[in-house]
Parts: sequence; C-alpha cells; structure tokens
Amino acid sequence: MWPSEASPWLGTFVKQQVSSIKETGIDNEVINIRSKKSGGNNFSYIIAFFKIFIIAFRSKYQIIHLQHWICWLLCSGIFWKKKVYTVHEGEFFLGGYRKFFISLAIKYCDAVIFVNHKMYQIYKKKYPSKLIRFIPCGVDTKAFSPQNSTKAKKHLSLDSNSRYLFFPASPNRLEKNAQLLQQWDEELNDKRYKILWGGSISYQDMPHYMNACDVLITLSHYESDGMVVKESLACGKPVISTDVGNSRRYISSSNKGKIIEPNLSALNQAINQIPTQNTVASLLESEYKLNCTAEKVVHLYREVLIK
Repeated sequence: MWPSEASPWLGTFVKQQVSSIKETGIDNEVINIRSKKSGGNNFSYIIAFFKIFIIAFRSKYQIIHLQHWICWLLCSGIFWKKKVYTVHEGEFFLGGYRKFFISLAIKYCDAVIFVNHKMYQIYKKKYPSKLIRFIPCGVDTKAFSPQNSTKAKKHLSLDSNSRYLFFPASPNRLEKNAQLLQQWDEELNDKRYKILWGGSISYQDMPHYMNACDVLITLSHYESDGMVVKESLACGKPVISTDVGNSRRYISSSNKGKIIEPNLSALNQAINQIPTQNTVASLLESEYKLNCTAEKVVHLYREVLIK
C-alpha cells in the first residue's frame, strides 16, 4: 500500500503518515510490497517475507506496524516483536475470506488502529481490554489548503469560465460507481458542468484539481475511511458522497456537502443544491490534520511498549 508509477493514488495516506511519524522523532523503515495493482507480482510477497524477517531479527525496532492483513500473515511468525495493525481494508464490508483474515489479524495483533468508526465500535465492544483506537489517516494541510479557484484552473490549463465537478477515482474501478455520474452527465447535465475524472492524477496535482472544482463527488459502494473527502474539505470544497466509510462524520453540515443515496435522482438534487461559496476557507476539523493523527499513533506505540 504505497504509491507507484502504476498506481500514483495508492497508499499516499500511508506514505504521509510514515513521514509525519518520523518527524516526531520515531525512527522507522518501510518495506513496500508491490502487488499486481502497483506494478509488482506474487514474488513480491516472498521477497518481502525474507526482508521483514531479516530486519526484525537484526534490528532494534520494537514494533512492526502493519497496513494490510496480508502483512500480518507474513509477520505472524515474528513473535518477539510487538505488532500494530491499521485496518484500511474497505473490503471487510464485503465479507468472505478477506473479512476472515482481517478479523484474525485484529484478534492477534498487540494493538489495532481503525480508520473506520463503525468497525472501531464493533471491535472495541468485542475486545474491550484490547488496545484499540479510532485514528483515521490525517490530511497534509500544507498541501491540501484553500487556493484561488481561477489560479488552480490556470495551473491545470482549464477554462477559467467553466464550472467543474471532480470525480477523483479512476472511472475504471467498478467499486467507485463512476457509471452513475456518467449517466447523470449524459441525461441531466445539459452542459452546465464539465467533469474532471481521476485515475492518473499525481498526488502533487490533486490539491489543484480540488481547488478548481465546484464540488467533489465520490459515489463508492464501500470505503474504510474517505481520504478524498477530508482532503477536499481541507481545500474548502464541499463533497457529495454516498454513505460509506466516515463520510457522514466529515460531512457534518450543509456547507460541507451532502450524503446521498446512490441513485440518479439523489445525485441530481445534490448537484443542483451545491452551496455557493462566498469565502474560501478550510472545512476540515483540526483533529484530522496530519500532525494530530501522528501524535495519536505515537502515543499508541508507547502504550503498546508499556503493556
């Protein structure tokens, strides 16, 4: 779960978290397992197993911080190190074998961080004495901050007089439900808005796209958290989202956007009600800023070592 040329959007929040934790004085080392999605192959897992084992055996690192249930499988035999597992996987809500292995990783790790509040509530109740925390990944507000919309459009060579909707995910990812917005564009848009589609946008350009649009739209069938929702709000842009992940927690008032049912009528109504912005200011709560979430993770590390 790390950005690559094949998938520049993948795991940017993990990379940012690692950097922010290092800034607190915590030494860390990253082993990136390149799956097929990020341009790797199945041999990456075998290579990663030996790398992890060697580093765990030779180094003085006290904690292994896992970002995926497969990482837990690879590290399950390293019994002499404490393990912290951050549960990012939205696939948990689909059930099946993924949910089974995620549940095992939650059970056997020394501490668990949930980025999804619903999952946090379920497992905090199930394991009341376990070190379990709700810490969604933080937003880098140095990168994601309000900009002048006209300047953002100019930076991206967009028409300064046009209005834009931004769909940040790749329309080819079926779970992101882009076909609903495509249907709206064909049947109801009537050339009022141009749509900016994601999929190959660099992390560096993402804030410009968010600042250039009138509203960000995410229509996913499932999410763990909703990173783009937080980033858009940090840029001062409202969000139209389905009720997945933590969207309802973040979009807590009408000026921040709207939660909708995944159907054409609800989407059209929400677009027609996009709030007019007289001032440009961040809409993100301070607790979701990168430095705040990093401090919470570091505090959990200390709790794990004491316990």
